[in-house]
Amino acid sequence: MGSNLEHINLYNEFQVSPQGEFLDLKIDSLSKRPGHGDEWLWDSGFEVKSCLDRKNKMWYAEMRIPIKAFFEESPEAGDEMRVNVYRLGGPEAKRDFFLAWRPTGVWNPHRPQKFGILRLVATQ
Repeated sequence: MGSNLEHINLYNEFQVSPQGEFLDLKIDSLSKRPGHGDEWLWDSGFEVKSCLDRKNKMWYAEMRIPIKAFFEESPEAGDEMRVNVYRLGGPEAKRDFFLAWRPTGVWNPHRPQKFGILRLVATQ
């Protein structure tokens, strides 16, 4: 998710596992290996909750992400962000699937030019 529409290569990545492990990264997709540097030093302050249902072979997660992770000032109706949502899985050595809300066309989630647009609206 990124709110810098001038430099779409700068965005934040949030990950959560079925066990509730989480990671938040400040990404520059133009770097040589996005996500493999010191991006993990950033702390957005987000919180996660996950539930693992082994019987039904399902899991879900919730993320509570502070708006300040995206906007320096309070956002307004009409402000936009570039967003994509992924599910990657399979054994470590063999990633079996890579699902995306906005498919990137290759096995690489760091393609912000493929992200969708999230537009904020006023609440009633």
